Parts: sequence; C-alpha cells; structure tokens
Amino acid sequence: GRDLTARLLLLSAFWTVLYECGRWCRRTCHARTASGKAVDPRSSLALVAGRPTVVSGTVHSALTAAVSCGILAAYVANGRGWTWALPGGGRVDLLGVWRGCGLPLSLTYFALDSLYYCLPRRDLIIFVHHVIMVFCHYPVASAAGASLAGAGDADFATWLSIVGYTSEVSTALMNYRWYLINTLEEDWWGFGVTNVLTVAGWAGRVVMFA
Repeated sequence: GRDLTARLLLLSAFWTVLYECGRWCRRTCHARTASGKAVDPRSSLALVAGRPTVVSGTVHSALTAAVSCGILAAYVANGRGWTWALPGGGRVDLLGVWRGCGLPLSLTYFALDSLYYCLPRRDLIIFVHHVIMVFCHYPVASAAGASLAGAGDADFATWLSIVGYTSEVSTALMNYRWYLINTLEEDWWGFGVTNVLTVAGWAGRVVMFA
C-alpha cells in the first residue's frame, strides 16, 4: 500500500545518506593524501575510506538484530504470544512490527547495497546473496504473502524470518572486531570478549533454530 511505499522510500533515503557519507570519507581521504597531508591510517576517516560501505553495513546489522531480538524477547516475555497488551489498553502486533519496520529496513538496505557496492564492484557472490534474501523474505512483508510462504501458517513464516535475522548480531560484532584490529595499539581484554561474543552470537542463533 501507500504506507509501505512511503516507508520504503524514506528508508532508501536513509541508506543513501549513509552510503554517501562513506563516499565522502573516501574522497576526503584521497584529497588530503594528494595534497601531501598525512592521514592517520587508524583514524575513522581512513578506515571508512578503505571500506566506504562499512558504516551502512554495521548499522543494518545492528538495527535488524536489535529489532528481531527485541521482538523475540517480547514474544517470550508475553508468554509466547504475538499480541503485546499495553497498560493503557492498547495492543501491539509483534509480527506487524517486523513486517512494518524490520523487513522494510533490511530490504531497502539490500537494494541500496547492490547499487552502491555489488554492481560497481562486480561482486556477484554478495549480489546473489542479496537477491536470495529479498526473494525469501519479501513475501513476509504482508500477511497474505506470509501465509503463502508458510503454507497457510503466516505466523510461522514470519517467525522464521525474524529468527533468521538474529544472526546479524555476529555481523555487527565482526565489524567491531575489524575496527579493533585496525586501531588497537596494545593488548586489551575487550578484544577477547568481542571474539567470544561474535562466536556466541552465531552459535546462539543455531541453538534457537534447533
């Protein structure tokens, strides 16, 4: 509907801003180097210039993981019910939150990442990944599509989509690990904790599927 279209356009604009910020960092870093100015390779400017899509990728992972994990936490706290009753008498459809917020956020990211990264860099593997993700998850964006994808069980198809996105936790942690590798000058206990959390984030998703 119109609401979904407006939401997709707004989120596309959000991702475009993040991608353009990454490109600005690259242009600025190259301009400073060309003018003879030294650029600290450990600075955020130099790091983002080397990977202009890292900001948008990390934001995508963090937000989708937060939304999916938050919905599942509310589902468990609500006694395994998808309708959350508010104190004032209102109700929140947790599956609707995913369809209206989580999925549009991710689907627009995949589209913009294809335009800003996959196609210019001719990265076929990542492009195919994005196409498969959109193909598999887009039907869940509507109750009718979720029902079709779930062989009549819309709740199960939507739940499967939500649980799948919890794996984004490890992606955000891996990007933070990359940042630490490029900026730490001495041993730090937090780096070890990050490594453990990265593995646990992926392993936890496997346990949830089981």
